[in-house]
Amino acid sequence: MNKSGKKTIYDIAREAHVSPATVSRVMGGAAEVSDEKRALVQSLISLYGYTPSNAARSLKTRRTRRIGFIVPDITNPYFANLYFAVEQRLAALGYTSMLCNSGDDPEKEINLLRVLSGDGAEAIVFQGVLADWIDPPERLFSQFREISQRTPIIVLSNSQTPGCARVAADEESGIRQLAAHLTDRGYRTFGFLGGGADIRQTISRRELFARALAERGMSPSPQWIIEGGYDYVAGKRCMYQLLKQREQPEAILCFNDYVASGALHMLHVAGIAVPGGMALCGFDGIFLSEITYPMLTTIAVDYGELTDAVTSMIERVSGGEIDVGAVETVAMRLIDRGTT
Repeated sequence: MNKSGKKTIYDIAREAHVSPATVSRVMGGAAEVSDEKRALVQSLISLYGYTPSNAARSLKTRRTRRIGFIVPDITNPYFANLYFAVEQRLAALGYTSMLCNSGDDPEKEINLLRVLSGDGAEAIVFQGVLADWIDPPERLFSQFREISQRTPIIVLSNSQTPGCARVAADEESGIRQLAAHLTDRGYRTFGFLGGGADIRQTISRRELFARALAERGMSPSPQWIIEGGYDYVAGKRCMYQLLKQREQPEAILCFNDYVASGALHMLHVAGIAVPGGMALCGFDGIFLSEITYPMLTTIAVDYGELTDAVTSMIERVSGGEIDVGAVETVAMRLIDRGTT
């Protein structure tokens, strides 16, 4: 145990009855460690929250040029598209990317952050529950803060996360464009589908939508605000619940394009014309919005600009050029298509 009271690699090795080199190999993902020893070492690492210090890593090399990525669901086209674009850009700059899928599990997010930090990541690009959770357990968030002090974390979210650099989209501008678009076309009743009640990004988008409509003398009705998740199945489920009501809104903003595509499917099944019977708008501008019928109106981010912003932030943070807490904002724009 060092002077700060934290466990060292030697403490982990002694308790696991292995050598420090074996602990290092386990954290590096080397294959030449038995499953039994690997499981024991990993359990002790998790128990004590052990992460090798930057100083210790620098004895081996000044730069690893490794960048970690943690996303909640790699099957979501938004995360897949963004990761692919950034990974290609980083590869051209000589970086190696390590992608992890958390499955929206905050416990797993902490474990993945610890592993990536321990494996020498110069920075970790993070999208997950712990960055957007309204009231995360202090036990987990304290571990998140501790890891961020060892390895720079870049959060891709509009939520402010203490001690982390951030790349955000100008969602307010995009949603205002949508409110103007819908009201100018004569829509007067509105709803919101998808997301989760305990996630800041859901609350933020709903509040921005309500504020933009209020500026035009309107508002979304509470009975037409239905939460239920972030994917295609969530969109179908939320729209099904909406269609069971006696009355429906004229226009809907969905949490993202993935949810909107599921909602659109249910409208087709119910025989409701789009946009004649109900208008629908997505969010993010992923390729899926271009292959639905009709094509989805969406509030889109410029993926080229977003890729540039994320790549630039990675280079600056991993190279020590800026302090944590830096923020870079990317513009959003409304793409008017067939569903409105």
